[in-house]
Amino acid sequence: MRSDLVIASAESFHLAIPSVYGGPQPREGAQWPFINLVLTRVETSGGLVGWGESFGHNVSATSKAAFDSMVAPLIVGADATDIEGLSARLKRTLFTYGLKGPIGYALSGLDIALWDIRGKAEGKPVHQLLNSASKSTAVPAYASLLRYGDPGMAGEAVVDAVARGHRAVKLHEATVEAVAAARQAIGPDLPLTLDVNCRWSVEESIANARALRPHNLDWLEEPCWPPRPERLARIASETGVSMAAGENAGSLAGLEQLASVGKVAYIQPSAAKIGGLSGLLQAKRIAERNHVRLATHSAYFGPALAATLHFCAAHDLDCEWYDCQLEAWPAGISPVNGMLAVPSAPGLGIDIDDGLIRSYLVK
Repeated sequence: MRSDLVIASAESFHLAIPSVYGGPQPREGAQWPFINLVLTRVETSGGLVGWGESFGHNVSATSKAAFDSMVAPLIVGADATDIEGLSARLKRTLFTYGLKGPIGYALSGLDIALWDIRGKAEGKPVHQLLNSASKSTAVPAYASLLRYGDPGMAGEAVVDAVARGHRAVKLHEATVEAVAAARQAIGPDLPLTLDVNCRWSVEESIANARALRPHNLDWLEEPCWPPRPERLARIASETGVSMAAGENAGSLAGLEQLASVGKVAYIQPSAAKIGGLSGLLQAKRIAERNHVRLATHSAYFGPALAATLHFCAAHDLDCEWYDCQLEAWPAGISPVNGMLAVPSAPGLGIDIDDGLIRSYLVK
């Protein structure tokens, strides 16, 4: 173990940054007026700093508490480059407290920060650590629209997203009418997906999925509550519509169940929930083992977005872009003509400005 790569300190920051929709503004009831996020910072004895991100949004305070009280005290003095070994020891130590939820989110933020440190220590961007042959400089970003709850607005929003260069769009609507309006607005061929966020019952899901078939969805995401694997399998079997799920799986075992029992066409691991970059790598193996496709989930704007972007660059995947405009960009990443530039500097290739933390810190 190199003495300069021993972990000297770890801390986290809860930020809340004002946000508006990336496209047309809703007439009422904006979904995310603030983006809440939890940044994790790990520094080595030699002064290398790694940045990570734990799942935030409305659980930010809890994720921060888990990192500061449960994870940070256990890692000081550990080898920052032993990502796999440190993760295994932490999971064994923290197992009795539950590895899903806030502790899992905290461990995810740590993992992302450690990959950032590894890249800086080796002088390589993370996507080249993941795939030495990777030469990617930009990744297609599909526009993941926020909810409008209005068919006309949904149609306007998809047209706006396509005009800004996005070559695929995901809706967060809950009616067949909204999907029909979006499809009519953009024509028959542009890839279109729908995330229902578990709003329907199984029977509603089956009826609505059948009604959605003429609108040519690439996938229907988490249509029912509760989103049990066998229920997703039933919906797909009875309707012929491809299912997608996984951002809320909570564990790699949950992803495996979705792929094997749920027969989903796409699993959707979320870096800030499922174990960081290491979790995404294991999710990729689950997808390959079960012959399903991988579509990473990334409702993030900080290091978790950067980590997901590097992963997508390394494995030739499109990256989800939540279509928001923030008052400040934590990772300095946003799409240009529907593409996300892959940072080329060592590690994640991003800098977190001290001024940003001071300006948006939730105390």
